[in-house]
Amino acid sequence: MAGCGTISPDTIKPPPVRAIDFTIDIQPIIVSKDWTINMFEYLAGNLGPALAQAGVACRVLEPIIVDNPSWEYIADESALRGMMQGHSAAIRVWLVRELVPAVLSETSTSALAAPPAGAAYSPTSSCDGVALAVRAMEDRNTLVHEMGHALGLSHPAEGADNCSLPEVKCRLMSYCFATRNQFSADEIDTIRHWAAVLATQPAAQ
Repeated sequence: MAGCGTISPDTIKPPPVRAIDFTIDIQPIIVSKDWTINMFEYLAGNLGPALAQAGVACRVLEPIIVDNPSWEYIADESALRGMMQGHSAAIRVWLVRELVPAVLSETSTSALAAPPAGAAYSPTSSCDGVALAVRAMEDRNTLVHEMGHALGLSHPAEGADNCSLPEVKCRLMSYCFATRNQFSADEIDTIRHWAAVLATQPAAQ
């Protein structure tokens, strides 16, 4: 992979010139009616440039407010799965107050050391979508990283936290927060595959 280019922690490399072949629907879900949050601007402004690298556009739907206090603090993976169970024609993005350390990814074997800013399930799981803590809206990379998982991506096999490797430090699916800004060619192929699968689903209303 080429160098990361001129970046900062909150920038994503401008996508290469690529025709938009697929459009996926993104469904924001806010778990409290008391929050005044512009989810549309956050999702469209940050997912659009990132997914364009893969020739994928996103259409952000009108946010749904469920006002469920029990979902404000997601205490463990059981609670996460309960909230995100099932599948939708749109990729659901849940905004919660906090995800606590006991929330695990499906492939984790131990609890996280610190509260994660986001979590996601792969499209082959019995759950789908992305969960974000409110504080994740302070940057764009958490959203894009978790959306990558929702579109079938894993962490780099070379080691997600090995930021000394040029092939890892630029990758949005790594833990190299200060330098990650792009998808690899293989990751783009995977995103396009799942975008094509989503395109066969009935349109979200």
